[in-house]
Amino acid sequence: MKNLKSIYFNNLIQDFWKKRKIILCFMVVCAALFAFLSVKRAQTVRELTQEQIEEIEEYHEKIEEYDKTIADAEKSLELVNQQIDELQKYVDQSIYMKLDGQNIQTAAVQYGVTTEANVGNILNALVLYINEGGLKEALSEEYPDLAVESWREVIAPSITANLLNITIIHYDEEQLKQIFELVKTRVKEQVPEIAKVEGGFSLDEIDSSIYTKADVGVTNNQNNHLNNLKGYISNRVDLENKLISQQNNKKNYIEKSEPEVMEARQIHPVMQTIAYIIVGMLFGIILPALIFILNYILSDRIRSKEDLRNANLNVIGSYHEKKGYAPALERSMMDLEILARNRQLSSIFLNVMGEDEINKKVAADYAEAIGRAGFQAETGFHVYEEAEELKKMADSKACVLFAQVGKNTYAQLEQQLRLCERFQVRVLGCVIIG
Repeated sequence: MKNLKSIYFNNLIQDFWKKRKIILCFMVVCAALFAFLSVKRAQTVRELTQEQIEEIEEYHEKIEEYDKTIADAEKSLELVNQQIDELQKYVDQSIYMKLDGQNIQTAAVQYGVTTEANVGNILNALVLYINEGGLKEALSEEYPDLAVESWREVIAPSITANLLNITIIHYDEEQLKQIFELVKTRVKEQVPEIAKVEGGFSLDEIDSSIYTKADVGVTNNQNNHLNNLKGYISNRVDLENKLISQQNNKKNYIEKSEPEVMEARQIHPVMQTIAYIIVGMLFGIILPALIFILNYILSDRIRSKEDLRNANLNVIGSYHEKKGYAPALERSMMDLEILARNRQLSSIFLNVMGEDEINKKVAADYAEAIGRAGFQAETGFHVYEEAEELKKMADSKACVLFAQVGKNTYAQLEQQLRLCERFQVRVLGCVIIG
């Protein structure tokens, strides 16, 4: 579900429009303040000769060149350090880098698939399960000594006709046997899950074996990784030397070449004042925007039905003490009745997130309207805490959430949605009270 606390552009526009007079006054004040600063600064700027101006510009350009070169070197150094850390971790911890190319412990198993469904889809689903992490899911904590995170390189599935071949290599025979049995068990457990999607099939073990082999390709790959690590380390030394050299060059240049007069070029007073006024007006807009954004971030209470609609929730209606129902309760019930009949429901549970009188009134109105429409209505105010209410909601298989603006929080709403998802209760929509 989309994050309920997202900052929506349209809400910012609405807040700006509601407080437009205050913001306009603040912009005028900021513009006047910056104009005053412009005048004060213009009075302190000294007149510079053309030669001094050119000297200052040349000096700043040179400093910018040094800064750019230093920044590039620092960025490259950060990248190569990251590459070294990742590759060093791989060399030190991966199963593959610990293999002896002349004495590789190997386990292989072959399965045959029998089905009237699409064999290719079934085999591809099994390969995807092995390659993309499903096989290793939830095993890291239970089998830390088997280095589950390193299996991607040492477990190789392949497909031939209706056959699935799985080969596993390792440096330790006992650990290989553990992994081998674990892989076969997990693959078998995955069969009913794939059958739910692809159709029924049987996976029969045809042959399995454990043996030792030699593979010069493994040795070559290991040497390539080690050579890459040496190359990265050598490159780091060069970059560190380059960075130190450029920093020293910049320092020496500043000591020897810094102009005696360092005032910036004087610009036209009118143009400078206009520029400062524009900056002041922008400041007068940006500061309120930051305040509104912080209000969005720090506030955890539901603001409006528009926020929930932007979060892809179906808002079927709202109620305000002064304005009443919007849309009318009868119109809101049309949507709810269509949704209920399409899903062949006989009962609708009203999940109310509060026991205020206004919440009870709105829930009672909806319960009465639901009854008139031919459905049974059950109401609960403490679904998350009360087992009996939760059972009623689960039996109904569908519910409507009632949330109060300014009182209920996004966290509470998210909690209720997850509870419904957990017990497979369909959320037909939300009613906003405020």
